Amino acid sequence: MPEQTTAEWEDDLRAALALGPDHVSAYGLTYEEGTPLHAWRERGRVVAVAHDDEAAMAEATVRILEGAGYGRYEISSFARPGHASRHNVAYWDGSDYLGVGAGAHSYAASPAPGRRWSNEKLPALYVAAVDAHGTAVAHADDLTEGQARAEFCFTGLRQTRGIDVDAFRRRFGLALEAAFSHVDGLIADGLAERAGERLRLTADGLRFADGVAATFL
Repeated sequence: MPEQTTAEWEDDLRAALALGPDHVSAYGLTYEEGTPLHAWRERGRVVAVAHDDEAAMAEATVRILEGAGYGRYEISSFARPGHASRHNVAYWDGSDYLGVGAGAHSYAASPAPGRRWSNEKLPALYVAAVDAHGTAVAHADDLTEGQARAEFCFTGLRQTRGIDVDAFRRRFGLALEAAFSHVDGLIADGLAERAGERLRLTADGLRFADGVAATFL
């Protein structure tokens, strides 16, 4: 939050844990372009937390939640054993999903290499489109092979268990390192590691997850 301190954030976390939830999602605040909050930051009306302070908050989040028995299964998600969100995991492991309603997004891996589409955002336009055409799809993208490979990797790396290397080979017909030659460099730099048949981010890699993900684009 603007001007929030790490101590205040730690107090918020402990207050949340006092409620005894099975799952906690903890995200850094994003200033989306085109929103009033983004404009206020640009004009100095709100002051964003400094990067170093935000990093300290992220480290406190891991320390406090893991210390309370919540396992980190995704960059921003923590859960008690057996309570990881199947909804969240479906986004990161390449599963198909169908979004129903205004503004909903959908994804299908088949036919290969995959397709994404989204519905009309405004409810009135959504209803009118369904009445007229039986569907309200406003935008659709047929993925290229390269896009599908990249998405498989950067979504997989959001999970702490990482990318299923065998699943990548089965789906795309080639080894992960053959498709992305820089993987060995990520390992050498200490940002990623092989764990059996998975490639996952290290603790340092999780701190710079967005930058690592961008290397697959």
